Amino acid sequence: MKKISLKVKSIVTMMLFAALLSMIGIVISYSVYSNTMDEHYKTYAMNIAKAAASQMNGDKISEYIKKVEALDCEAEDYYDSLLNIKDDSYYDMLNILFDLKESLNALYLYVEKVSAENVIYILDADQEGSACELGKTYPVAGDNHKYLNSLEKGVPAFITNTKDFGWLCTAGAPIFDSNGKVVALAFTDISIEKIMADRYQFLLFICFSLIITAALATTIIILFINKYVISHINSLSAAASQFVYDKDINDMEIVKESTISKLDIHTGDEIEKLSEAIK
Repeated sequence: MKKISLKVKSIVTMMLFAALLSMIGIVISYSVYSNTMDEHYKTYAMNIAKAAASQMNGDKISEYIKKVEALDCEAEDYYDSLLNIKDDSYYDMLNILFDLKESLNALYLYVEKVSAENVIYILDADQEGSACELGKTYPVAGDNHKYLNSLEKGVPAFITNTKDFGWLCTAGAPIFDSNGKVVALAFTDISIEKIMADRYQFLLFICFSLIITAALATTIIILFINKYVISHINSLSAAASQFVYDKDINDMEIVKESTISKLDIHTGDEIEKLSEAIK
């Protein structure tokens, strides 16, 4: 069996232990940081949605929804009829959404009626040309079906990453009419592209920091072990070898079948070397 010194074993053990601790530290640090940032922006997104919902007139929105649903989307005057639905209250609420969007740094801020059949846009504080017009409909996203039976609680904030919009944090808050009925939801989308980029930078930083720290700590411990353990064992081994040599020279009557001579240690390191030396 190839003998491996205790020094080498100590170094390998310390390096493996340091690597394991570094990996655990990286995983824990990144998880804590990521979860903290995710919760922060989820809370922020929901607060924006709630602020927008609180400024909306639920009775007027209910009125707009009824008028939109009563229209024939195939009629030639459909779009003219949609324009006629928009009154001063409609534009007042739209301006409120624009102000909130700008002051709270939201990427998108809009109001929708959500039902099992579809989603209908009511208000959209987006620039002209890209805003979804009143009455635009689209299917309910698969993940949102689970919230249809509890719209009074809104749609909890969630994070998505898509090719078209990148990293977004989205949340929806309920809008109530004067009777306490949910008539629509105010949604907000916050871009977290920069946050995700910062997250990866943090991961690189924590990896570099922990690896350097682990390397320094390992080096210090190895030097300590080498100075105060390995070197002393080697000194003891040398002294024991000299003692046995002197005994062989000066006392030829030494008992050959002593307890020491019967030791059977084969660890392949300094301990075995010491055992052989004192036999």
